[in-house]
Amino acid sequence: MSSMKYPSPRRDASVVEEHFGIKVADPYRWMEDPDSQETKDFVDQQNAVSQPFIESCSEREEIKRELTKLWNYPKYGVPHRHGKKYYFSKNNGIQNQRIDHRVEVRCQNYPEVLTKIKFSPLTWTHDSKGIFYGYYPDHVTGADGRDTASHDNQKLYYHRIGTPQSEDVLCVDFPEHPKWRVEGEVSDCGRYLLVCPGVDCQDNLVFFADLEALPNGITGKISLTQIIFKFEADYQYVTNTGSKFVFRSNKNAPRYQLICIDLEHPEEKNWSILIPEHESNILEWATCVDQDKLVVCYMEDVKSILKTHDLNSGAVLHEFPLGVGSIVGVSGEKKHSELFYKFSSMITPGIIYFVDMSTKNPVPKVFIKTEIEGLDESKCEVKQVFYPSKDGTKIPMFIAHRKDEKLDGNSPCLLYGYGGFNVSLTPSFSISQLFFIQHFGVLAIPNIRGGGEYGRTWHDGGRLLNKQNVFDDFVAAAEFLVQNKYTRKEKLTIKGGSNGGLLVGACLNQRPDLFGAGVAAVGYDSLYIRMCHNALPELGHKLNRTQPVLYIVTPTFARREQVAELTRLAQTLLHVSNMIWFVIEDATECLPMVGEHLARHQIPYVHMVSPLPEMFLGKGKKPRGVSQRNAAIQWILTHPELPDGVLYFADDDNTYDLRLFEDIRKTKKVSMFPVGLLANTGVSSPVVMNGRVVGFSDPWFAKRKFPLDMSGFAVNIRLLSYNPSRVPMPFIPGYQEDKFLQGLVSSWEDIEPLAENCTKVWVWHTTTVETPAGSFRSNSPGTNLQDLFQELQSTVMDMIRFHKFTIGHAWCSDFGNPETEEHFKYLLTYSPLHNIRVPEGDVQYPCVLLTTADHDDRVVPSHSLKFIAELQQTLREVQKQTNPLLIRVETKAGHGGGKPTSKSIEEITDVLCFLVKTL
Repeated sequence: MSSMKYPSPRRDASVVEEHFGIKVADPYRWMEDPDSQETKDFVDQQNAVSQPFIESCSEREEIKRELTKLWNYPKYGVPHRHGKKYYFSKNNGIQNQRIDHRVEVRCQNYPEVLTKIKFSPLTWTHDSKGIFYGYYPDHVTGADGRDTASHDNQKLYYHRIGTPQSEDVLCVDFPEHPKWRVEGEVSDCGRYLLVCPGVDCQDNLVFFADLEALPNGITGKISLTQIIFKFEADYQYVTNTGSKFVFRSNKNAPRYQLICIDLEHPEEKNWSILIPEHESNILEWATCVDQDKLVVCYMEDVKSILKTHDLNSGAVLHEFPLGVGSIVGVSGEKKHSELFYKFSSMITPGIIYFVDMSTKNPVPKVFIKTEIEGLDESKCEVKQVFYPSKDGTKIPMFIAHRKDEKLDGNSPCLLYGYGGFNVSLTPSFSISQLFFIQHFGVLAIPNIRGGGEYGRTWHDGGRLLNKQNVFDDFVAAAEFLVQNKYTRKEKLTIKGGSNGGLLVGACLNQRPDLFGAGVAAVGYDSLYIRMCHNALPELGHKLNRTQPVLYIVTPTFARREQVAELTRLAQTLLHVSNMIWFVIEDATECLPMVGEHLARHQIPYVHMVSPLPEMFLGKGKKPRGVSQRNAAIQWILTHPELPDGVLYFADDDNTYDLRLFEDIRKTKKVSMFPVGLLANTGVSSPVVMNGRVVGFSDPWFAKRKFPLDMSGFAVNIRLLSYNPSRVPMPFIPGYQEDKFLQGLVSSWEDIEPLAENCTKVWVWHTTTVETPAGSFRSNSPGTNLQDLFQELQSTVMDMIRFHKFTIGHAWCSDFGNPETEEHFKYLLTYSPLHNIRVPEGDVQYPCVLLTTADHDDRVVPSHSLKFIAELQQTLREVQKQTNPLLIRVETKAGHGGGKPTSKSIEEITDVLCFLVKTL
């Protein structure tokens, strides 16, 4: 049994769901909320176990020093031309980010900031006046990584340079298809806009519009013509000559080909093939340069081949000489004759070549060759082997090591894999991999099924109901390495990230006897918010920005009294000026009845749904209204263009005096006031003396710092924006108000008493159940309570859940849909979280290090947190289990894109120290 003392997180045995007759427990469902204090505590507890273990490595400082030294070399991006000038990115060595460089050019910075752009390129119009971009206007979570809600209703907008985002033009949307991702691209000639919606991670539709035919320019929605009608293949724009467009497609060509479609006659019967599918090689990409030449990159057994074809005939004109490696960057345009491309391999950091494509026999010339001090490529060896998988399929694998490495079965080996989403692992350069080769032993990268190395057939062979082939291919790679004396089981580490994390988790579960260790980054396990209607574009003109706007938030749920109570509240709010009414349903679908009700009253409103999370649907008191209030708060925070104002939670079953709304409009930070008809005391109120809050009178104190009703306070929204990390209201029944307010104000002195120093009741808790008559007493002479009570005498108030988060629904194309029976039952057979077992015999579970970030908004951290919790729970009392089971959680970080160099070095150092300690 391990000497490590692992955390013992709470297991909620009540969270059990039944899918197609199969009960699935999810005791750590609460970990899906990355901002709950319980989740944060669990992360801290895990890091308190893993970090001391990692930092106890005696070679840690030397590893970090040597890794930093190796990393410290200039890194260049491929130059690209704009006008007569050239641009390129450069990192001098260990700068945290790459810097864009420009040659002899003056630049202008624009003040506007575009928000809520995700999974979208920026596409310039050829007049350089603006850009098209994919926008999630209704998405209500922030941009700080705390983003687990599903991404729906992406729209294509046009932004004119020099104007605020609030003036951007909605050009394309598909409201009947909320899961579609909408991508726009302007043709090489600048005349056409191509719109290519996608819903999964493969296949797309194609629409186009003639921008020159818009009589007044881009001023509103653009009428589109559809030319691809089914999600059955990929279509990627390459170039065009007039109305004749060239697309790269795998329609009837699993290894891809170039086809021509005339927009004037776009029917499939009129299509032609420009460059046919190769008998074995994959056509990876194509770009047009020098008016009539197509530079085409093929992949032959996972190695790049670069050729030039004639744009008109498709004939091969030229082939460029390349070594065993990959083209990792390219730059060239139809209107220019120059071509830049970057070549890399497992031991070659990068060579950027320049080619003048206007010459008869274009010759590549070295433009920049990256040099690394201390790297002698001649001392390293890279080979490609082919090994049989379980079903006999031949799988390619690259193996790299020092030439003086003694291959007797005792070398540490790092086996890295991915196997999904049509992603090809071509031989390219990585500092961390080079460091492993130089200082540890053997690096192996198999090109397992699920990737795109041999086209659609190879991809299909490792997705959906063929996913087990991916794991079998990876296991077969490990067996090959052991059998051929590259390593032995105890020295073999498997590693993967994202989808590769799933790969590692599944293989550790299925073959714990085969590996010494596993390192998985942001793996998969198997707050829903949806916009119904934002009426501000059509009703926002009613707002007066010269005075504070009231942001009135009303949670609601379907019941017999719902329409009556919303009607009563609406009739009140019709008399309140300068306000936005947020009505958020506790539901997954928008009720038409609620939408019709809101539209009828013509109050500026935002209508959303945000159901209570499933983890709170069991027995016991439920934190009703929290999801809905948080949805409104996040929407407000992610719309910085909104005017200043005051937030107020107005439940639909309460009754309001109009004086309340004008009073709370004065709120500078946090204001409070009495609420009538509350339990046996008849009132909840701050206790005020000499104009200051000195206490509270409430029927239920329960050690709350701010014991008051939800409708008894208001908050200036500027205070929310100053404290965005502390704003979400916690899902703690009875303590929502208190915890929320504690994140905003520190003491009673910060509170502004309203309603005439809290002597008047202007809001009543008029629930639909009978409230007992109040029993009023005052033991607080000199306070507001005596006047207040006198007033009251007469006026008496996992692989099973991956698709539920962020962009997870798009992964169904590879994993399958857990909401269909066939896919669910298959997913359950390999889902890492649901297949953790104590290994048989004297075999123990391999050493494990999971790495994730606490605010990963693509592969949410709960995947890794729940897996490590279940793994530790299953093995903590097993005597034979001495191997460590750890997780390293990077705090205040995301999925990895744009990660600073310093963070990367820290993480790689920790992983290498883990391997030193365990292997």
